[in-house]
Amino acid sequence: MSDDIHPHQMLDVEVQHTDGTYKRFQVLCRIDTLNEVEYFKVGGILYYVLRNLLTS
Repeated sequence: MSDDIHPHQMLDVEVQHTDGTYKRFQVLCRIDTLNEVEYFKVGGILYYVLRNLLTS
């Protein structure tokens, strides 16, 4: 899924309630830049920085 994330993209959300019913709706992805997409893909900015430190 995270490979398909783009800044300002509309995303489909599906929630299953405890009674078994579903609710579907769309949300606006608040990832605003391509750098933020990379942070998201690795689990956050801390992991991004640590990964870059370890590979350099």
